Amino acid sequence: MIEPECFYLCRFNETPESIATHSKKTDVKAELVDIEDATNKEILKKENIEGKIVLTSASIKNIKEKIFELGALGVIIYPTEKRAVGKENLIQYVGLWPNEEDAEMTTFGFSISRKQAMMLKNYLKKEKVVLHAKIDSNLYAGKLHVLTTKIDGNSKNDGEIVLIAHICHPYPSANDNASGSGLLLEIFRTLKKLVEKKIVVPKKSIRFLWVPEFNGTIPWIKKQVEEGIWNPVFCINLDMVGEHPGIIGEPFTVSQSSVSTPFFLNDLIAELIEKCKDNPLLIEQSGWNHPWNCRIKPFAGGSDHILFTDEPVRIPSVMFGHEDRFWHTNLDTIEKVDSTELKRVGVLTVSAVLSSINETQFSNEILLSYITGFLKRKSQVIAFLQNKLQNLQNESANNVELSILERLGDIFFDNEKEKVRSIKNHFKNFNEELLEFVESELNHTKKEINKLTPKSETSSNIKIDELYLKKIERKWKGPFNISKIFTLLNKEKEQENILKEEEKSLIKFIQSSYFGGSALELINLINNRRTPVSYTHLTLPTN
Repeated sequence: MIEPECFYLCRFNETPESIATHSKKTDVKAELVDIEDATNKEILKKENIEGKIVLTSASIKNIKEKIFELGALGVIIYPTEKRAVGKENLIQYVGLWPNEEDAEMTTFGFSISRKQAMMLKNYLKKEKVVLHAKIDSNLYAGKLHVLTTKIDGNSKNDGEIVLIAHICHPYPSANDNASGSGLLLEIFRTLKKLVEKKIVVPKKSIRFLWVPEFNGTIPWIKKQVEEGIWNPVFCINLDMVGEHPGIIGEPFTVSQSSVSTPFFLNDLIAELIEKCKDNPLLIEQSGWNHPWNCRIKPFAGGSDHILFTDEPVRIPSVMFGHEDRFWHTNLDTIEKVDSTELKRVGVLTVSAVLSSINETQFSNEILLSYITGFLKRKSQVIAFLQNKLQNLQNESANNVELSILERLGDIFFDNEKEKVRSIKNHFKNFNEELLEFVESELNHTKKEINKLTPKSETSSNIKIDELYLKKIERKWKGPFNISKIFTLLNKEKEQENILKEEEKSLIKFIQSSYFGGSALELINLINNRRTPVSYTHLTLPTN
């Protein structure tokens, strides 16, 4: 600030988060204008922001086009009241993230704490505030470095297990993701020592990747696919794995692999967590000494594992991580990391790898972990069906919904059958009675569920996939930002005043749930070939 007083608000060498990523070089003196709702273009026009610096708590990505189009020189972002509760000195990591087309229009952004923002607002109530913004930077074509190493298996064609962590952002913050990158190094050291001195050389290889998140992973995957010799089996993504349970207060979370990649990995990890969570050997002397607080959630977006789940790789990929109040902020510091948490996640990861690298060593244990998971899913499907049937009794039956429910047993059965097939493909020397039990239980469950499902009434010869599924065709590889599709749909329907409140709620849920995981699941399942299930005999009612 240079008017009405003179003092520093932020410096990069003190807080790297204080400069928005991809800010351009600047050296300007300009008036500050406070606009709380900077997403509203009419308010921006009314305030006359041309030649000024905008102070707001809105997300840069939602406002940058509007403010720069109206001639603002730059923007200062501060946390919302919700984000800053109890953390008034928190400074967020934000970015302008231009693409090649709009790089020229990109200007600069700063990030300050809510405490600083409230101070500026108080000044603005009384008088004009002038700031001096200075950044020495340059946007240029450069290189991103991916660090990788591999423990070779003794079979060149049996594939490799991928373990990945990202190391980027203004600097590697303690939990996001120095914890994942540091732990991955320790996992590599541990597995290398085991292979050299204590265990049989694995059949499968183990790949270790340290990447700039997304931006480094995408070209690395592209290179492997183009070379045509890569055979990945599954991926574990270590993303924020060291959070101190007492300070952060959030449970360790496993985001499961996608339903579009049926595999034994989810069940294996769930079983290993049960064996790890109360094990006293996994408590570090200086770490948290209480039982492990864990959650297993459906497939989620948010990090590099989604690049392995989708085309062109299409392998089961899970993410290990945490919710974290200090994520992407200057308060993600080393005292918030716990040594016991790191050890537990490390042992979980090493155990998952060791269970999967040789085809005969843990065949029956893997099968037993699948049975445990299958019985849980079976009870969930039955509970879902019973709930649906009860609801349908209270309202007029929808024949399309009935047709889909009628098919549910087959869908569930086919997905489970793929998981069993994945075990048979990766392992040998099973207990035959155990294997027979699994096959028998699957067939019995299919019959049970088919008995529960309602039967639809008269149907036409028009097939559901002809009316719906074949209208959606993917012509790209890799994840897609589904919010762009919903934004277009919203605008079109809102103009016609036909977007219902329940549709708005559904769109909002799909976009936001599990870091966009629900949206990514929909994308993963586009086209029949993306799932082992064929929908072709589903039919629509004549009306």
